Amino acid sequence: MSRPGWTSVLLAVMACSPALPYGHFVEYSTRTAPFRAIPQKYNVGALPDRSLPVFVAESAVSTMPRESLASVLNLVRDGVNVWDRVPSSALRVTFGGLRQSGLPAASPAVQIEFDELDPLTLGITYTTTVDGEPAGTEQSPFRPIANAFVRLNQDLRLWEGNPNRYESLFLTIVHELGHALGLQHTFTASAMATEVTRATSWVRPLEADDIAGISELYPVDGYAARHGAIAGRIVFDDTLEGVHLASVVAISPSGSAVSALTDPGGFYRIAGLTPGTYQLYVHPLPASGRTTAAGDIAFPLSADGVPLPPSAPFATVFFAGGQGVTDPLLGSYLTVAAGSTVGDVNLPVTRRAIYPFSPVTLYSFFGQQAVRPGFVDTSSNGISRMVAVSRGLASNNLPAPGLRVSFLGGTPVLAGLSAYAGETLIIDISATSTFGGVGPRHAVFALSGDIYVRPNAIRLVAGGPPRIEQVTVRENGARRLAVTGQRLSAATAFFLDGVRAPVAGREEGGTILLDIPPGLSNHRAILTAANPDGQNSMFVQSADPPAHVYGFGEPGSIRLAPSQVPAGTDTLVEIIGAGTGFVPGLTSLGVGSPEVRIRGMWVTGPDRILANVAVAGQAAPGAYTAIALTGSQAAVRPFALDIGTASAAPRLDSRLRNADPAQRVLFPGAEVILTGANIGVLPVVILNETPLSVLETTETSARFRIPASTAVGFHRLRVENGLGATVVGLDIGPPPPEILTVSPAPPEAFRAGDGFAVTVSGLSSAEAGDLAGIRLLVGGVPHAVLAADPVEGTAAWRLEATLLPDLAPGNEVHVAVTVGGRTSRPVVVTVAAP
Repeated sequence: MSRPGWTSVLLAVMACSPALPYGHFVEYSTRTAPFRAIPQKYNVGALPDRSLPVFVAESAVSTMPRESLASVLNLVRDGVNVWDRVPSSALRVTFGGLRQSGLPAASPAVQIEFDELDPLTLGITYTTTVDGEPAGTEQSPFRPIANAFVRLNQDLRLWEGNPNRYESLFLTIVHELGHALGLQHTFTASAMATEVTRATSWVRPLEADDIAGISELYPVDGYAARHGAIAGRIVFDDTLEGVHLASVVAISPSGSAVSALTDPGGFYRIAGLTPGTYQLYVHPLPASGRTTAAGDIAFPLSADGVPLPPSAPFATVFFAGGQGVTDPLLGSYLTVAAGSTVGDVNLPVTRRAIYPFSPVTLYSFFGQQAVRPGFVDTSSNGISRMVAVSRGLASNNLPAPGLRVSFLGGTPVLAGLSAYAGETLIIDISATSTFGGVGPRHAVFALSGDIYVRPNAIRLVAGGPPRIEQVTVRENGARRLAVTGQRLSAATAFFLDGVRAPVAGREEGGTILLDIPPGLSNHRAILTAANPDGQNSMFVQSADPPAHVYGFGEPGSIRLAPSQVPAGTDTLVEIIGAGTGFVPGLTSLGVGSPEVRIRGMWVTGPDRILANVAVAGQAAPGAYTAIALTGSQAAVRPFALDIGTASAAPRLDSRLRNADPAQRVLFPGAEVILTGANIGVLPVVILNETPLSVLETTETSARFRIPASTAVGFHRLRVENGLGATVVGLDIGPPPPEILTVSPAPPEAFRAGDGFAVTVSGLSSAEAGDLAGIRLLVGGVPHAVLAADPVEGTAAWRLEATLLPDLAPGNEVHVAVTVGGRTSRPVVVTVAAP
């Protein structure tokens, strides 16, 4: 079964295109209410390593300009990382490298191809699903996605009209990958909005709606308990008939927007809401932009497999105590708490013959450069000019009669409303005491008795875009770029074309030092500075951008040893480079098959990588392409890894686990468990050159202890079963922290709401400096670490926190410290009753 492709459309600044409502691709198992939705998604439990690989078709090597290939591959890798790093999603997404077309695979994967598409289409995504009965449980059924195919326009010039074509391409990749993972379009200006209504950026590629959508589809344990929901029903006011495919949006006046679509009975549930206060509004789907489907979404399927279209258009309204209003100032506020649902938030809506609005695109101008969304500098007392483009906002070079524009989250001074060039509206505003600070603000356009709400219409910022004033090369030891400019901070990210340039240090006077990613000879890479507020240096420097011209640089080549590995096991493979510049944390390695995974990688030098390569038992025999991607250097070797059939040697899983379930890493002195097959009854286990005593063994596992004298770092583990040997790599970390003292000290009790302290050893300075990475557990409940101070004259650290007010009292409450997957032995304290 396949789903039609959905496109991202590139239009000129003065054109308009519908933004599309958020949701999942669903079918219904029933014909009448209550409607049970069956979403399309990947079967995470059946994926190797619970991760979905994303590949780029190997044809990109020949069809894409050589100087662009590595930058584009970096953008794909970064787009994959965006979805992989959503902490509330249980689906891991990995960059798999280059893949030959037509090779068989048993596991799901996403394949990206750069292809010849029409000039208005940036990308289009298709998925195929598994026919038959749904998977999952009776309470949570789903239709498994088998594979996804993303086609991106190979003409990179189509992104030239934006301030930074690499940022625009990156955001399109993030958008299309969202479709590949099971997400539809959205009206909330998030990553899943269409290109002309999107308000995301290089450093903020996802919004709350995207995070809620992927997390609802693939929730981690405890997700629902940490978030709230709003639920109700949307009906027509004349017949009380449920409205199908109405888009219902929970919106924070100065924050995020999260949406959901109604089912055929008009029922909706907006889940994944961060606890807080929201307003709620409902709007119909707009007319199609590129397809015959309203809103350019895939309609849900009935139990008979028939698409279910939306109900008739209706007027957009805000919820006001069971009634709909067009003035958001009269709307009700809903307080959402974690783990609970605000129910019966029902709204009657009035039918309309047509929906009078097309989605509105807002721009700011920096000189002649148009950027999206609008930006208002609240540090300036001047007027900020916005341009809004949409059908019906203006005519005859005048604003439409009766048009009103207002904003949620405060009231700015509306200094002027004018028009030019047909459908272009000019909005002049300035910040006020109630319309200040920073962050997104939402616009409301009122016309002809109806309204259009544009989430994330503008962003309030405390200053202008960053500007790079000087770029020089420093040859003092490591070769680096020295960058000076304006509004460059510790939070500023830097990119050479589409490749992130890591910050290596800062000097007095504000000079920032950047590591230079490897690149090709004489390649001129544009340097961009991007700030967390969504602004980047290309806003003001696109006409003459700063750049770095690479000197001598090789494309690089690689070979693998061994070049042949059996199926069904992990194997330590050495990647040997020539002319390469491998960098820890910057280099990615991929082998072009969904049945081949990288389960550990150690960059030991600019020309050498060690990697645990995991080959599934069902992997098809054959030779596969390998790629080592580092900055603007893509070292590609076709037929690099030859996969054979399973052998009689031990078949190992290189992800050894600590025998203590409280510990997630291996360290000196720890007892560990190795799993796999063909391990044998009397295996020989050798760590580097040292034979180890095996404590317990079966055909599928072995238990042994890491010597206490083992150094922290990389080690080789060799397992022999008499019929062969297999080698994998291990990462040995430092021992767990140790609690030395607690304060208040026993027998004095901890008290709710009071501060307490724990003195620990075994923390590095970097770990102590990352307070968010330290978990201080009292009775198993995490407490935020407020401060970490070194204890003078020792290597210990004093951690300070405040006891939560609702912690259960007791005489034997355990206190423990967890950092980097290592957990201290607990100490016992008393927690007094409030």
